[in-house]
Amino acid sequence: MSTDRYATLAEYNQWANRRLYAAVSRLTDDQYRADRGAFFRSVHGTLNHLLVTDRIWMGRLTGETEVPTPLDTILHESLSELATARAQEDARICAFTASLAPERIGAPFRYVRGLTGETFEAVLGPTLDHVFNHQTHHRGQVHAMLTGMVGEAPELDLLYFQRETGRGSRKIGSLPVQARERPGVARQRSRCGDRRAGQVKDPGRVDVGRRQGDCRSGEGQQAGEHEGTNGETTVVHGQIPNRGLIRVWSAARSKAGRDRGEIPAKAQPRSGTEPGLSSMPPLSGASTTRRPASWRTRPEASQDSARG
Repeated sequence: MSTDRYATLAEYNQWANRRLYAAVSRLTDDQYRADRGAFFRSVHGTLNHLLVTDRIWMGRLTGETEVPTPLDTILHESLSELATARAQEDARICAFTASLAPERIGAPFRYVRGLTGETFEAVLGPTLDHVFNHQTHHRGQVHAMLTGMVGEAPELDLLYFQRETGRGSRKIGSLPVQARERPGVARQRSRCGDRRAGQVKDPGRVDVGRRQGDCRSGEGQQAGEHEGTNGETTVVHGQIPNRGLIRVWSAARSKAGRDRGEIPAKAQPRSGTEPGLSSMPPLSGASTTRRPASWRTRPEASQDSARG
């Protein structure tokens, strides 16, 4: 079996750790040490755990006698010292995988687990798979903690490494903007600005989520009413359960459609939903189309729906 795969995974591991540590270095000390509910609690604890386990596994793979080390051991209190040790361990892993002979990948080896004294026999290739997968697992936890604290985290997918290094993936061009537009996506335009509002799945209905007051600007614009470029007017009618979002329906902009009925002056929200919806201004008359029975609306609207 070729050893190229494991050399590539070792380099990817090194690349991802560099990106992750660069992002972590921008945290405050309190953020770095804060208990975020991860298995090893904090970014500090999780990064130390990864270094602990990599040293354990590299010792097993190279035949060193394992020193019993708890998995939550804090090897370095300082992030700068931890980053230096991480870089050294990644270089060690890269050198090990680069020097592997193909016949070793499928060869068995034995090791004694330091904490329990148990002896195991394993195959080197699948063991390396575990080592790199374990790194990815806990980097994902740190990635989530970063996102929760500062709202962003670096791209760590293997695909980005492949594109950046040209290993197995590379960008060869891009389509014009017009060619990237998906069929069925209509640009809904309102008097308060041109924005992407939703997808038109069929010509008789548009499902759009809007918060109350989203379009209060513009002369004569009623809350929740939008004029679409597909020849329809969307009007508020009811509310999405448990999300505090206004449900928007479309009605044909034809005189016949307007003459068939009127939207009630107030779309009353159910108890416990977003406050203030009961005071919405009257909406222009229009008839709603194809109201799903599974969506709960006001009692009088439900009775109308039940009558067909």
